[in-house]
Amino acid sequence: MSDVEFYRELLAAAPEEAEGVLRRWWCEAMLDTDPPATGSPRPRSTARSRRLRSRT
Repeated sequence: MSDVEFYRELLAAAPEEAEGVLRRWWCEAMLDTDPPATGSPRPRSTARSRRLRSRT
C-alpha cells in the first residue's frame, strides 16, 4: 500500500473512524518489517538504550 492510499483513506474517514484507520495502517506497517536474518549484525543501539543499559 502506498502513502497516497493511506492519506486518501484517512481523509475520507469520519473523525470517529480516524483512530481505527491509523491503528490498522500502523499494524500493517509493523507486520511488514522483517526481523534481521540469522547471522545479520544487530541493529545499532540508540543513545537511550545505551543509557538504560549503563544504569543496570
